[in-house]
Amino acid sequence: MEFVTDDATVQCIRIVPGHEGSQDTRVVVATFDAAVETIAPHVAAKLSEIEIRELELWLEDRAQLHAELSEIPTEIAALQALPQMITQACDSLGSLKELDRDTYQALMNAVSQLSDALAQVQNITEHDRTKLNHLQDSEELKEKLDAFKQNLGD
Repeated sequence: MEFVTDDATVQCIRIVPGHEGSQDTRVVVATFDAAVETIAPHVAAKLSEIEIRELELWLEDRAQLHAELSEIPTEIAALQALPQMITQACDSLGSLKELDRDTYQALMNAVSQLSDALAQVQNITEHDRTKLNHLQDSEELKEKLDAFKQNLGD
């Protein structure tokens, strides 16, 4: 079961394994408002007991992430989201056949500026970031970016 935020909703997606080498099928089983912090009865009715537990854990991880993000400055949230964004950008570049010159140049300039800024960092600590177990990396990134955007608007 995957849980994917899409605008203001969360989709509960069941993955049905394919037969004999065919691709898995992804089926949206239920959707609910992304602001909801508990499982609504109409959602629970469509999920198995195991899927309900997965959703409970996912909601707990999301709430924990929101709490952590509300306690850190916007600058730190942006820096913590950046490695995942870069990985996602690399994946996107790998699937493209071509890239327009303006986007290419903007990316090259941003990478150069980032490299220069990183070279100026004087104090690097050994603090490890805790990893959530139930949010997929892409969902964690979406939550971080949403919090970052919200902080920018404040």
